[in-house]
Amino acid sequence: MRKFATILILTLLIASCATTDNKQEIVVRVYHISISELLENPTQYDGKIVEVTGLLSVSFENVSVHSSDKRVWVKLTKEQFADYRQYNGFYGYVRGTFDSRIKGHMGRYAGAIKQITRFGE
Repeated sequence: MRKFATILILTLLIASCATTDNKQEIVVRVYHISISELLENPTQYDGKIVEVTGLLSVSFENVSVHSSDKRVWVKLTKEQFADYRQYNGFYGYVRGTFDSRIKGHMGRYAGAIKQITRFGE
């Protein structure tokens, strides 16, 4: 009986030390849309994560992605600006959160993509 009690206590002790993995899956909706569609319906995408493709401009006072005459400001950190300058003039993608209130340098843009998570060719 004493042996059984010892085994039971050890088993319970080991089981209480076991870790449980409480990982939660996070699903994030990304809207893959054209710049035209984004700018035609800015309130629909305001505050949402979007990914657009177009000509990338990464230069002083002009950080944007555009398609024909439609331009969206891209709000980069100083570190991102230094890293992404190499893409200036290339066709590529930008993913981040759209904000229709941010109008970019001198208010020339129809909105901005901020909190950039993907950028490149």
